[in-house]
Amino acid sequence: MDLQSLQSASAYLNNLLLARGLLRNGKPIDFARPGCASGGTEATMAKIINLVHDMVLRHDRDSEQRESITTNLRMLRAEESQRLVEFQRVQTRNDDLTRNISMMETQERALKANLHKLEIQARDLKEQMLKMKSNLDQVRAKCISDVRKRDIELEKLKAHVTGLQRGKRDVSGMKRPTNFWPLLSMKQAPRMWR
Repeated sequence: MDLQSLQSASAYLNNLLLARGLLRNGKPIDFARPGCASGGTEATMAKIINLVHDMVLRHDRDSEQRESITTNLRMLRAEESQRLVEFQRVQTRNDDLTRNISMMETQERALKANLHKLEIQARDLKEQMLKMKSNLDQVRAKCISDVRKRDIELEKLKAHVTGLQRGKRDVSGMKRPTNFWPLLSMKQAPRMWR
């Protein structure tokens, strides 16, 4: 390369190194003419060696950081995968619980509807029971009244029969039949007189 190209390349490299913070104290290195720099060729070569050493150390540091980042990234991906599996499990459980809640709400609505129907039936049965009780009370009162009337009639009949057996003609205002009654035995008498 000619000197002009070497100087351009040296300036370009110094700009790159300066932009990346690799030049110590910000002083450029004369790559094109190492012997012309202050301190001579040995000083320039020492700077280049130090620069290469810094670049190797930085490269090693960057490699370690990249490896550490890669390891951390793998761990984070594994944790993410684990969390995703756990999230899916929780989501499945949540879906199951949602379905169960929906079924229970449906059953609750059905039970409430049945309960409402049963309450209506219970009210109807209660009303029927009260009506039947009222009817039963009326029938019982009627039966008691009929039994009393029958007892009164029986007492009158007994008194009448007793009076007939003793030869009385008229007992308690009842008139006996004139022709056939004395001739009939109790078996031949009408049923109502037995």
